[in-house]
Amino acid sequence: MHGKSGYNTRKFATEAAKLQPIILLCKRTNIGEEASAVTEEETMHNAWQKVTEAKGKLVVADFGPRNIERLLTFKEIATECGRRPVSYPKTPIFYSPYTT
Repeated sequence: MHGKSGYNTRKFATEAAKLQPIILLCKRTNIGEEASAVTEEETMHNAWQKVTEAKGKLVVADFGPRNIERLLTFKEIATECGRRPVSYPKTPIFYSPYTT
């Protein structure tokens, strides 16, 4: 289970299993591919490498619009690499000085 809070997903799964549910519906990417799942830290490292290699070139990142964690990851990468992130008009709220 990936993401910066993957440990919470594991904790939830452990606690939910104790209830012995008949069925549990949830959204998860890479289901059944735990060994090949990439952590958010690995994603950030890999993306950071690609962005630094692309000095002087346009970098485009595409991911789900509700993936706030990924949005903040790329915001951090852009800032660290001296770049300015650009997004759709409704997204800039996440670029406020109050976000980390």
